Amino acid sequence: MALTRRAYTYFDRAHAYARDYILTFGTDVTDYEVGVATTFWINNQLYSDLDLANGASHHGVGAAVEIGCRVGPLCAYPHPNQPLFNRIQRNMPLQVEGDAHVGGRGGENYRAFIIADNAGNFDSHMQKLWEVSQRSCDMQVQLQKEGSTCSSVAYEILKYQVAQGVQDFIYHRPAHGEGSEGHQAPYLSLGDPTVLKQNMTFSEEPGLYDPKTLCGFNWSDCVVTGTESGYRMSRVPYSKEWCWIKL
Repeated sequence: MALTRRAYTYFDRAHAYARDYILTFGTDVTDYEVGVATTFWINNQLYSDLDLANGASHHGVGAAVEIGCRVGPLCAYPHPNQPLFNRIQRNMPLQVEGDAHVGGRGGENYRAFIIADNAGNFDSHMQKLWEVSQRSCDMQVQLQKEGSTCSSVAYEILKYQVAQGVQDFIYHRPAHGEGSEGHQAPYLSLGDPTVLKQNMTFSEEPGLYDPKTLCGFNWSDCVVTGTESGYRMSRVPYSKEWCWIKL
């Protein structure tokens, strides 16, 4: 858990850098450039702290931060299979994403953004999907407590999403187990009866996707199971102030 926390301190810095990069360069850059620039910047920090400059063998194994960025149509799919190479434009969804590990321990950290249009307004459909998916993330943290079952947490999240009228945009389970293998059992899904125990860790992905309007929002973090509720490893905000941006 301490190594995971250490990894997320670098992750949080990387997300702040990526957001600043987007706000600074706006529509002059591609999503690919944001990801490469951020990955280069944060690994310089990480590897300097780990004192890897002398190239010693068997040192710093399993330590890396990889940041990606996607903007526009690719956000409408959970895991697009083509390269992320699109110019950042207004009135689009955007996602900063990636993985970070120190000593082989860490996890995912995604944030979903809405870019305002030329008039500074935010698309109403994107607002709806963003707000419901963001609230679903908070629900997972609240529900992920010792003694609950994976299926009951998934049920409450999916029930809320259906009640909000976004059932057509649900494409996958809310979360997977997050451990040394990355994606692993157990899963926060309707078919998994596993009883949660303290310190079990999961991703956080109750995303919503609309291929027809080419927008969608996926989130992730490392959510740790607690006694009264869960808690997140990341400190990157989930707020509109952070995620609704004007270029």
